[in-house]
Amino acid sequence: FNASSVSAGALALAGANLTVNILGDGGSVSLPALTGITGAGVVSSTTTTLPALATVTGTLQIDASSLSAASLTSVGGTLQINSSSLSAPSLASVAGAFTLVGQADVTLPSLTTITTGITADNAITFTASKLVLAPGIKIGTKSATTIVAKTIGDADFTNVGTIKSLTLLESVADFDSTGFTALNTLKITGKGNDIDLTVANTTNLTSVSVSGDYTIVD
Repeated sequence: FNASSVSAGALALAGANLTVNILGDGGSVSLPALTGITGAGVVSSTTTTLPALATVTGTLQIDASSLSAASLTSVGGTLQINSSSLSAPSLASVAGAFTLVGQADVTLPSLTTITTGITADNAITFTASKLVLAPGIKIGTKSATTIVAKTIGDADFTNVGTIKSLTLLESVADFDSTGFTALNTLKITGKGNDIDLTVANTTNLTSVSVSGDYTIVD
């Protein structure tokens, strides 16, 4: 589609690639019945509303000032969202690289798994309370001061110097805060066997809450 606005109420499945390009400013895309894209999806508009979209087999790129995708649960390839406003409360898994551009406050309450890594350099706050990053899977948040997740290894933060508040709800391995030089609030719960916590760079720390299965806390 190439138009000033697109509303396709009956389109339920894109069986191949889907490209929607809105010409000019102020245009909108509304695809209320679209439940799946089996190829790659590219949508460019000012406002994008995809209330029923649940799965994308391939890659998905959204360029919009505002994106609402309430039913989106999984993306099989890379996912890039260039938007200042994002609502994707059901998004649980992204099989490829996940890039967010423009969002200052990122909240992804259902996000559990990212296979390749995540970059959200504009995020000031990043909250994904169910997110589990396997060792070696990186999270890049160049501007973030607040991060909430389930478990992320200390070596898998690519930008630690800006983080002031870190909450890990079920940290499953040793954690060492060396390098987190701006950290002033740490809330961490250990879950596992024979795991250790090392709290370094305590100059700025004003609040530390530790619980769970830690064998040693230094």
